[in-house]
Parts: sequence; structure tokens; C-alpha cells
Amino acid sequence: MKNRNIRIHNESKRIKRGLTIKQSHMLNIIKEFIDQHSYSPSIRELAELANGITISNTHRYIVSLKDRGHINYQPGQQRSIHLI
Repeated sequence: MKNRNIRIHNESKRIKRGLTIKQSHMLNIIKEFIDQHSYSPSIRELAELANGITISNTHRYIVSLKDRGHINYQPGQQRSIHLI
């Protein structure tokens, strides 16, 4: 029963924010990196920080976060991710 309650809580947080769990995890990585370094991470750094996922999947998460209005970035420019 306890695991079911945790899953329901996590799902309600995801629905509330409009993000999947993985998208939310990527957004948290971006926020923590900017807090620690005062500049945005590169796509390659994000891939490494997210347990070594591929750069193409990292880019897909960045695009989805931009489409959902959580970040802004300029494709082709280095370190251009900005929190909204």
C-alpha cells in the first residue's frame, strides 16, 4: 500500500507540473547546475549528469522543456539554456 501511495503522489506531482518524471529530473539537473556554476550547462554536460543518457535524448528533453515553457534556449548557441 505504501508504494502505491508514493506512486500516486509522484503521478499527481507530474500531472500538476505537466512534466514526466524524466523531464522533471532534467529540469532539476539544469536548476542545480545553474545554482552551482552561475551559467547554464552544455548538452553534453547534461547528458553526463543525467546518468550518461545519449546526447540525442538529452536534446529531446531540452526541446520538450522549452515547448512546455519551463526553459528557453537558442539552438546552435553554447550554454544558452535559461530558466523561465
